[in-house]
Amino acid sequence: MMLGRRGGLNIRARLLLGFGTALLLVVAFGVYLLGSLAITSRSLALLKRGFAVHELISGLEADRQALLAATRALLATQDLTWERVYDEKSARVDEQLRRLKEIVAAKETAQLVIEYELVARQLQGVELLIVARVAEGDVARAHELFDASYEERQAQATVLLSQALVGERLLLAETVERTNRLLRSVGLLFWTVLAVVLAGAAVWLTRLVRHITRVVRELLAAAAAVAAGDLGRRVVVRSGDEFGQLGAHFNRMARSLQQMLLARDRQRKQLLVQNLELEGTTLRLEEAVKHLQQIDAAKSDFVSVAAHQLRSPLTGINWTLHALSQEAERLTPEQDKLVRDAAHATDRLVALVNDLLSVARLEEGRLGLEKVKQSLSPMLEDAKRRFAAAARGKGVQLMVHLPAQLPAVDIDRVRMVVVLDNLLDNAIKYTPPGGTVTLEGQASEGEVTVLVKDTGIGIPRDEWSRVFTKFFRSENAQLAKTSGTGLGLFVAKKVIEQHGGRMWFHSVENEGSSFAFALPRAGRKKN
Repeated sequence: MMLGRRGGLNIRARLLLGFGTALLLVVAFGVYLLGSLAITSRSLALLKRGFAVHELISGLEADRQALLAATRALLATQDLTWERVYDEKSARVDEQLRRLKEIVAAKETAQLVIEYELVARQLQGVELLIVARVAEGDVARAHELFDASYEERQAQATVLLSQALVGERLLLAETVERTNRLLRSVGLLFWTVLAVVLAGAAVWLTRLVRHITRVVRELLAAAAAVAAGDLGRRVVVRSGDEFGQLGAHFNRMARSLQQMLLARDRQRKQLLVQNLELEGTTLRLEEAVKHLQQIDAAKSDFVSVAAHQLRSPLTGINWTLHALSQEAERLTPEQDKLVRDAAHATDRLVALVNDLLSVARLEEGRLGLEKVKQSLSPMLEDAKRRFAAAARGKGVQLMVHLPAQLPAVDIDRVRMVVVLDNLLDNAIKYTPPGGTVTLEGQASEGEVTVLVKDTGIGIPRDEWSRVFTKFFRSENAQLAKTSGTGLGLFVAKKVIEQHGGRMWFHSVENEGSSFAFALPRAGRKKN
C-alpha cells in the first residue's frame, strides 16, 4: 500500500496557503470593522451610563419608599429597631445620589437630581427629628412632625425622580436606536465577507479532505489487517509529508507490536511452568502444615495426659512431705532441710502440672467457669496477705491501694485467684531487692480494673508481641536466673478474656512493668 505522492505541497504548506488567503480577507474587513467598533464602543459607553443612571434612579425611588415605610412603622410600633433600617437606607440614598451626580450627562436630568437632593435632605431632616422624639418617648410630637407637608415633600420627590427617569429613558432609547442602525450595517458587511470567505474555504477544504480521506482509508485498511492478526502487514511510504511520517510510525508500531506479542508468548509459557511449580510447592506446604497440626495436637494430647497422670502421685508426694515437715522435731536438721527442699520442689511441679492442665482445658474450650457475683476487694486483700511474706523475704516493698469497696463482678473465684497469683508472683520474682510492687483496684462507670505494677527488670520492646504467648520467658528473666514455665501470662489473659474482660501491659526495660486487666461490672454487657 502506497501513501502520498511524489512532489506537491505537504499538508502544512496547504493549510498555511488557505489560512493566508482567509487572513487577507479578514484584514480587509478588519479595516472597516475597526472604525465601526470605535463608534459602537462609544455608543455602548453611553448605553452603560444610561443603564447605570436608570438603575440609580430606580434604587433611589425604592429606598425613599423604604424610608417612608420605616418611618410609619416606627410611629406605629415605637420599636427603635426600625432606626437601624432607617440608618442603612439613608446611607444608601446618600451613596446613590453621589454616584448619580457623577455620571449624569443631560443638563435637564442633572437639574432634576439637584432639586431631588434638596427635597430628600429636607425629608431626612424631618425623619431624624421623628426618630429622636420616639427615642425620647415624645410620640405625640413625633406624630405632629409626620404632617401634610411631609407627605407633600414625599410626593414632590417622587415626581422629580419620575421626570428624571423619563428623560433618561428617552436619551437611552435614542442611543439604542443609533447603535442598532450601526450594528445592522456592520452585520450586513460581516456576513457578506464571511460568505465569500466560506465559499472559497469550502472549495479548498473539499480538495484537501478528499486527499486526507483517501490516505486515512489506506491506513485504516492496514490497521484492520494488523488488528485481525496480520502483524506482518506494512504500508509503503512514497512521500515525505505528514502522511509519509504517519506511515513510517505505523510500520514501527506494527513491528514493535509483533515483537511484544512474541515476547508475551514466551513469558506466558514461562509463567505456566512457574505456576505448575508453585502449585506443587503449595501442595507440599499444605501437607507440611497438616503434619505440623497433627504433631501439635499429639503434643497437646500428650501434655494433657501426662499432666493428669502426674497430678495424682504428686498430690500424694506433696501430702507426705508436708506430713513429714510437721514432725520436724523427730528429724535431724539435715533431714528437715531435705524435706523442705523436696516439698518446695514438689509445689513447683504441682504448679507446673496445674498450668499445663489449664492450658489444655483452654485450648480444648472446656475450662468450665463457675461465675458468682462478688467484689474483688476481699480477693485482693487475700492476695496481699498471701504474698506479703514472699515480698519481705526478697526485700521488696508490697504496696496496696484499694477503695473501700469495689463494685461487684461476675467471676470464677478459683480462676481469678490464679490470675492474681500469676501477676503478683511475676512482679515480686522479677523485682530486685529494694524495689516496689504495687497492687491497685479501680472502678469506672462500666468496669473494674486491677493493676499490678513493679520496678523490676522490665521487658525489651522487641519481645512485647510474644508476652502473652505460651512458654514465653524474657531474655532478661533468663539472665536473672529466675524460675518459671512461661505459661502464667498466657493462662491469665485467656481466663480474663473468658470472663468478658481484657488484659494489657506496658513495660520499660530496666525500669519496670505494669500489667492490668479490666472486667465488666455485674449486669453490664461484655466490652
